Amino acid sequence: MKREFTPKWLDAVLCPPEKARVIFTDSMAGGLRLRVTPNSKTFVVDYTVEGKRKTYKIGKYPEVKLKTAREVARSVTDGAARGVDPNAAPVPTIAPPTVADMLAKYDTMKLSRLRGREEVKRCLNKELAAHLSRPIADVTRFDLNEIVDLVKLRSSDARSNRVRAYIRAFFNWADTRVELVANPADRMANPEKEHHRDRKLTVKEVQAIYNTGLPIVQMLVLTAARRSEIADLKWSEVVDGWIQLSEDRTKNGKPHVIPLSPEAMAIIEAQPRTSDYVFADRVLNRVKASLPVFDTGDYRLHDLRRAFATHSTERGARVEVVELCLGHSLGNVLGRIVATYNQAELLDARRSVLESWSRLITGVETNVIQIGNRR
Repeated sequence: MKREFTPKWLDAVLCPPEKARVIFTDSMAGGLRLRVTPNSKTFVVDYTVEGKRKTYKIGKYPEVKLKTAREVARSVTDGAARGVDPNAAPVPTIAPPTVADMLAKYDTMKLSRLRGREEVKRCLNKELAAHLSRPIADVTRFDLNEIVDLVKLRSSDARSNRVRAYIRAFFNWADTRVELVANPADRMANPEKEHHRDRKLTVKEVQAIYNTGLPIVQMLVLTAARRSEIADLKWSEVVDGWIQLSEDRTKNGKPHVIPLSPEAMAIIEAQPRTSDYVFADRVLNRVKASLPVFDTGDYRLHDLRRAFATHSTERGARVEVVELCLGHSLGNVLGRIVATYNQAELLDARRSVLESWSRLITGVETNVIQIGNRR
């Protein structure tokens, strides 16, 4: 009987009770057949060499996946056409793709066209690290839910939701490229309800964080940049007192420039040029143990951005300038306000705000001053 083999059909097909064996032929791969007995399902491939018709045993289903069986069948028939008898010279089995194999293809075929590529790539490689060498078809829904649960325990609901979304997108894509008997991303646990953070670090708390003396943390304080923007900062992105980020390095997919105060520039210039990256140790999670603890509650490095925005606005900085310093896309109302200023004025205003912030945190400036007119 000839028909197209599918994983669903292979799982369901049975040998009729009145027969000892039944054979099916795959319409998608020449010569591939399935022998079904009451106790097993075995892939074989028929081929002809030197005028003699022969059969090569590939292996039992589901240990051998359909995609692998088809690839072996094509290899056998192609070899037979050249006079190679696989029973005389065994055909090497084709290893099923691993998670690492599919991640590499995902990066090339999908992520390369997306903004935020590096963040997604880094997240998937980190969270799936324990499974990279496993065949992707062997990863289960339990494995993926466990990954997301661990992220929630060590981080937050929001972060676990991001990881869940990245993993689901990857496995849904992989399911269209390889034969997954069951896509483990289907029916993963629902996203957690996210709670808006409102932790406001005081100026003294920010100063205490800065005074730990950790260069990469000090740069986060003085620039109000995102973690990835500083952790992945390259020497080539530091130009004439500015950090210049291309669209693939920013959250909103637009180029972003960050003015460097004298204090921030001094930190960068003090770093040894041992690689393309400014900071040798770019894993921010390793510095958490060195950060101060406050009685007012826990905090995250991302809260430094809120502290900059809150205190700068309270000290007189224009809202639209602060938003641009943070690399935010302005809304329609603020967009019309920004349109009334030329680009040079905005850059000057942004430098003024960040330099004043640097002086406040480093103790050079202690009094409240007005930075532009409040709106």
